[in-house]
Amino acid sequence: MTVIGEETASIPVDRWESAGFEVEERRSVIKCASGNVTRGVWAGVPVIELIDRAAMPDDTTHLQVAGTDGFCACVEVVDVLDGLLAFERIDEPSKATPRLIGERIDGTRTVQEVRNVVALHLDPGQDREEWETMPKKSSSDAPEPE
Repeated sequence: MTVIGEETASIPVDRWESAGFEVEERRSVIKCASGNVTRGVWAGVPVIELIDRAAMPDDTTHLQVAGTDGFCACVEVVDVLDGLLAFERIDEPSKATPRLIGERIDGTRTVQEVRNVVALHLDPGQDREEWETMPKKSSSDAPEPE
């Protein structure tokens, strides 16, 4: 797993606890695009530590987070600062790790099986979807009128 800013920080997925990062456990609620809600206890590395280790440029506005399956989300830095790159789910087994989680991170952007994180600067008005490979919502996903 690689974090790329002005420097590159690598974390061995199978030995993440010994990579020299602070490790935290957190409860998290993830509301997926499907409407499913997952509550769990996760252990991992605070995103702020990753940002510091990779020396993100001062003008970084977003992090591009890519999974091994090609799924890629572009998350605003302000939304991810209190996030966690979770390498383990404590309360039950999960194969979806490492996973980006956090209170301010929209469920559609909690990337599973993260392989890299890249610092980006997007200008005001620039569409972050240009940097994403996420399923597009179809008209059948739209809520029914009341």
